[in-house]
Amino acid sequence: MKLLVNIAIVLMLIGYISFSSADLTEKLYGNWEGDIVGFRVVNGELISKKGMIELSINNGVYEWKVALTEYPYKECNGKLIILSETKGSAMFLQKAVDDECTTGKAQLIWMDYNKLKYIAYRMDGTVVGHGELQCQECNVNPDSAVFKKGMLHLPNVQVPDGFGGFYSYEADLSLVPSSNPMMFGLTYATRKQ
Repeated sequence: MKLLVNIAIVLMLIGYISFSSADLTEKLYGNWEGDIVGFRVVNGELISKKGMIELSINNGVYEWKVALTEYPYKECNGKLIILSETKGSAMFLQKAVDDECTTGKAQLIWMDYNKLKYIAYRMDGTVVGHGELQCQECNVNPDSAVFKKGMLHLPNVQVPDGFGGFYSYEADLSLVPSSNPMMFGLTYATRKQ
């Protein structure tokens, strides 16, 4: 079992080291939620409505749900389809599956380890909402791996469980002296709850 964990962690490490150069969507996973403010102009007057947003990211599939918490109450849901992305942000087609809700664009901007900025647009580019999303179990940080004095600390390594899910580990690896290409040995790993 230890050998299997060693192999899995080394394979994950290869992906994790390149993590900092990966686009944002390659780093996102989990369930995100937060408060939003949506607005529109009616008869020349700006009207804003508060709401909640949920974003579920699983194996590259982005499903969203918005619920306005002020009258008139409204709930929309759909999928996000990637249009463009960089290391720190991504623009999506926000495709609604409800007849009452409109399709537009959404932008996610990385803010912190488990925080994203969300901006909603009409198709013409007009901003119609914004908010912040948080994911308690996520650690989206291109700089979260720490290498000091020959030791590499990985706070969150996901290892496939063989049944379509993942186990999360925190691991420390030591640099093998004079290795070329660079090699690491597992010195410590603990499964996270």
